[in-house]
Amino acid sequence: MKLKDGMLLFHGSYTPVEKIDLERCVKGKDFGRGFYLTSDLNQARNFIRSSI
Repeated sequence: MKLKDGMLLFHGSYTPVEKIDLERCVKGKDFGRGFYLTSDLNQARNFIRSSI
């Protein structure tokens, strides 16, 4: 996801996400149910590896 200011954000998902659906988000995560993004591509990649 690219913001208007040019900042890139990544979601650690192994499937493409066309629309954010909070109903599909798992409860009990560090900061509660949500769609988590990061500006660190390596962090997103590591999440994918740990979730499969």
